[in-house]
Amino acid sequence: MKSIFLYIITLSILFAGCSKKEEKPLTNKNQFATDTSEIKTVPVSNPNEPFSLKYVFEKGKKYQYRISIISSDIETMKTDSTRNQNFKQNSVYILELSPLETDQEGTIEISTVISSIKIDAWMDGKKMTYESGTVKDSADKIKYSQYEALIKNPFSIRISKIGEILEIMRIDKIVNKFFEINIKAKAMNSEQKDVLKTNFTNGILRPLFIQIFRQIPDHSIAKDSTWSITQQPTDAMVFKLETQNVYKIASLEKLVDDKIAIIDGSIKTVISGNNKAVNQGVSYDFSKPVITASGKIYFDITKGVIIKSKVNTKTNMHFTMEAPSPKGTQRGERWGTTENIYIAELL
Repeated sequence: MKSIFLYIITLSILFAGCSKKEEKPLTNKNQFATDTSEIKTVPVSNPNEPFSLKYVFEKGKKYQYRISIISSDIETMKTDSTRNQNFKQNSVYILELSPLETDQEGTIEISTVISSIKIDAWMDGKKMTYESGTVKDSADKIKYSQYEALIKNPFSIRISKIGEILEIMRIDKIVNKFFEINIKAKAMNSEQKDVLKTNFTNGILRPLFIQIFRQIPDHSIAKDSTWSITQQPTDAMVFKLETQNVYKIASLEKLVDDKIAIIDGSIKTVISGNNKAVNQGVSYDFSKPVITASGKIYFDITKGVIIKSKVNTKTNMHFTMEAPSPKGTQRGERWGTTENIYIAELL
C-alpha cells in the first residue's frame, strides 16, 4: 500500500525467533508451508556455562533456508467522511546457500540462489497470487518481473566472522533478467539503472539475509549476556530515528546432541525532529511514531548456524492536517498501523 505511512522504515529487518527443523525433502506442496511451531529444546546440565557464537558454513555443503514474511498495513483517513484501506501480503522465499571459501579473517563468501518464491497479497479484499515457475503469460511476467528476475539467478554474498553482511555481489544476472522481461525499462538512464540495482540489493536481498546472519559478539558469553548493534539513522516523515538492536542470551539448551543458544531481541529507538510541517499550503501535525519490535533467535552453537528465527515489528503512525478551501478550513486526520513478521527456517 503506497501511502505516507510506508515511508516510516522497514523495521522488519530487525530481530528473530522459534521452531522445529523440517528434515523431509521439500516438495511443491510443502516448500512454502511456513513452520510456526517452537523448537523443542531441553536444558543443558550447566545452563550458566560460557560459550562462543561462531558462524561455520562448510565448503562443499549446501544450506537451504525458507524466509517467510507476513505483512499487514491498515490505514484510516478521516475528512468529511471516513475511508479505510487494508493491505496484507504473505511472501515465502526458498534460498540455497553454497559456501565457497573462508579467509584467514573468518570472512565467508557464499554463492546463493533463490530457487522459489510465492507471494499472496490482498488489497481491500482483492487477492493477487504469484508463484515462481507457473507464470506463462508475457503480461504477467512483466507484472511480476522483480520476482521473475530473482529466480534461479546466482549471486554471491560476503559475511564477516561476526555475521555482518559485508557485500552482496554479482547481481548482474538478476538485473539483466529484469531488463530482458521489461523491454521498456532498458530506456532508463545510467542513474536510474544504478537505483534499480541498489533497490534489488538493499530493498529485497539484504532484508532476507539479515534473517539468516545476525551480528554476534566475538568474545565468550553466557546466559544473560547482552550486546547491541547501532543502526544508521533513518528519516521517517518529519522525524529522525536512531535505533539500536538489542540482544540478550535468554538460555543455553540442547536439541538432540547440539547446544542451542536462545537469544531474545528487542529495539531501543530515539525519535527526534519537529512534528509540524507545511507542504503546498497544507499544514501537518505529526504524532511521534510508536515502534515496537521483539523476537527470538535459535543459534546452533555446535553447527555454527541460525536454525530458526522470528521477528515481530509494529509501527503506529498518526497525523492531522489542515488546508484552506473556498468553504473554509478543511481538516483531516490519518492513522496507520504496519505490522511485519519475519520467520527464517533452516530446512
